[in-house]
Amino acid sequence: MTAIGIGFIPLPATTAERTRQAARVALTDYADREGVALRHVYEPPGVNADQTRAAMTTLEDVAATCGARTLVVFGAATEEIIHLTRTAELRLISVPDPARRRSAIGEPPSAQPWVGQVDVELLNGRRWRVRIITLDVQPATVTLVGDDRTLAQFDRQQFREWLHDPAGPLQVGAVAWFVQGGVTCLDVEGSVPYIVPAETVDLMMQVI
Repeated sequence: MTAIGIGFIPLPATTAERTRQAARVALTDYADREGVALRHVYEPPGVNADQTRAAMTTLEDVAATCGARTLVVFGAATEEIIHLTRTAELRLISVPDPARRRSAIGEPPSAQPWVGQVDVELLNGRRWRVRIITLDVQPATVTLVGDDRTLAQFDRQQFREWLHDPAGPLQVGAVAWFVQGGVTCLDVEGSVPYIVPAETVDLMMQVI
């Protein structure tokens, strides 16, 4: 598999280079571990909408040139990255940022929480994609939307804590998240439980 590694650095210039180095190490380790042919692309976040669009266009062109169908992102995927993966039909994998993980388990966050939407592919027991739901992530809530209607709304902090320590089922109404045999699953209104891919769980841990 050929992929592109991205390290978006939303930090002051005094700390950006140190974070770039951390991104290089994390992405290289991931590529070695998974046997991925990784092409590194490090784009700073655009300071305005035009620069951000230009960065996304460049990234899409690079993906097409090197034949990559996967983006491997260090840390949380930005809303622009998630949008790009949809429009360019690219698979998205998130490599956790240890600093953000520490924040998620109790240390004070250094920035405002990410808001936006994440599409979640749900698999059956044969690992075939059978359904897609959307997580609408807001500062205080995470709403599950499927079939053009709201399925359930979770408290964001509670959901985040459960993702990092799924000790038991997390249920709202007829929707329940749970872990079975080390695999994250989702029960929607009494359906046969769906499997949530591991890379999707990693992405949710980053953005939620």
